[in-house]
Amino acid sequence: MKTTAIIILSSLLGFSNQPLVNLNQGNIDTIKTSKKSEVPAVKPTNSLGILNSKEKLFDVVHIAANAKVEANGSVLSIPDSKGKFDLNYDNDALLKPTITKVPPQLLDGFRLQFNNQPRTYYTSNSFDPISPPFEVWIVDSNMPGQGWEAKTMPGGNAAYLANNGSGIRLLEHIVVVPNSVEAPNYVTVIQRIVVKPAGADYYQNGVYVGSVTLNGRGLTERDMVGNTTKTIHSIGTNTNNSDWDFFAQYFKAGTFTPAEAKEIYNSLAAKWHVGSTPNQILLSDINWTNKNGIYTPSAKVIKVPKGVIVAPPSKWDYQWYYVSGQSYLADQTLFSTKMTVKKGDFPINDAKHLGVQIKFRVRPKDIKGNSWRWFSGTYSAY
Repeated sequence: MKTTAIIILSSLLGFSNQPLVNLNQGNIDTIKTSKKSEVPAVKPTNSLGILNSKEKLFDVVHIAANAKVEANGSVLSIPDSKGKFDLNYDNDALLKPTITKVPPQLLDGFRLQFNNQPRTYYTSNSFDPISPPFEVWIVDSNMPGQGWEAKTMPGGNAAYLANNGSGIRLLEHIVVVPNSVEAPNYVTVIQRIVVKPAGADYYQNGVYVGSVTLNGRGLTERDMVGNTTKTIHSIGTNTNNSDWDFFAQYFKAGTFTPAEAKEIYNSLAAKWHVGSTPNQILLSDINWTNKNGIYTPSAKVIKVPKGVIVAPPSKWDYQWYYVSGQSYLADQTLFSTKMTVKKGDFPINDAKHLGVQIKFRVRPKDIKGNSWRWFSGTYSAY
């Protein structure tokens, strides 16, 4: 078999004292590598669940590190650190996850993983309506996968937040924050939403980005998106989730002064190490190629921890999914765990399967067999 040399630069990201490793694999191994400059990876401080003086200024605080974790790693509840409004995994959603089949799982003790699954969310008990102004701060990181999806609930949550593939959507599913840019994948970010009676201001990492208005539309028919009166706290969404990790959410009735907000941001940024990335094997450009009906996974290794040697891609784990018809993400079907697949492995467009699209998830490993997590590609037509 013809071989292709896969060169993994262990000098990647400043680890210049590491040797150069060449992995010669068959031509099905199409993993690429690249150099990338970024903030050094630092794990957030210990005792993440303990509130500091600035966090205590908020009325309601939900931190994933405090979550009740089941034996399988799933989280069914996130307590309110202020003792008022715990978040509980919605009973109606218990059987809904269409990829993992279980509620979101906690990773590294502080990352609550939201995969691209519909109706995967946590809500509090309802409370007397809180009218704007109020603030919601969210600490999170984007992951590879579906970009155009939501992170928080519309309706009574009153702080709808979603990506649109490049920018940020806020309050309304069709309203994009001017000049907004999604944070790069893997990077820890703090998003601040200041909700007003007819709109909201959006801040990213302590910097004002832009504002949105509802232009008198008020509530729409789509899940009450556009409501600015808050009656619940929530994380995740009853529509389709983005691929992202949730760390913490903070709520304040009323607003902080600019000076207060600056001090709070600086405190949270230090606690969560904003701008850092996980010290793990990280991937980008997760795609597949089709040659003569054979579908081959492809990705780019963009980070390798010091002292780690990445295993050949043929040793990694793979999951292939398809969606079709009007159900789309509500019916994601696992059809193969092989590295490569062929057209006969999944349905083609017919009377029962319209608009078929496929994607794969991949879990890279090092040469000792260690792995961190699954990374997702994006659905596209076969």
